[in-house]
Amino acid sequence: METFLLTIASNFPMPAWLVSVAFVVWAVYIIVGIAIRIFRFVDKTNSTMCLFDDVKKDIKSLDKKHTKLLEKFNTLIAALAEKNTLDNPDLFSTNSPVNLTPDGIAFIEKVGWKASIDNEDNRKSLFETLDKFKLQTKYDVEKYSIVLLTELAGMRENNPYTPVKRFLYENAKLDDFKVITACAIYLRDKYLESHLEIKE
Repeated sequence: METFLLTIASNFPMPAWLVSVAFVVWAVYIIVGIAIRIFRFVDKTNSTMCLFDDVKKDIKSLDKKHTKLLEKFNTLIAALAEKNTLDNPDLFSTNSPVNLTPDGIAFIEKVGWKASIDNEDNRKSLFETLDKFKLQTKYDVEKYSIVLLTELAGMRENNPYTPVKRFLYENAKLDDFKVITACAIYLRDKYLESHLEIKE
């Protein structure tokens, strides 16, 4: 086959214009092929970008739903704590806002919470966590103090609430949530003492 092609090429020389045309056609073919591949790549990239945009929108939507669900859960915790204060008049005053009675203050000293908050590192850590919530009202401070202590009670890592957890373990008859509520009221008061800008 190769010999046949060489024979044809030597007996029938191609004119220069035909070689030029063949080169141009070959160059156009290569350029068009590259352009088509680039177009397909860009098209796939645009489709992928659209897919990423859809995923981002879905994530934002889920994040909003998660935030709403978490807010409702936090409100439920605060409502349970409010009921808890009404059921324990020995620890909590029934007037508004709810405060610790003298027995309530003695109780949080007994469980180890007062000493924990008196520790500067613990207080700083707790206050910084509450600061992240960007609390605007005294009610918010109370609510999120309860939420924060509920979270700390469930954490395995050592944290400012750990001494109270030890006390609860050794005194199993105590109601955990009553203790959390009393400690949260004390935390609320200490936080508000250092955040005088929260007036409502």
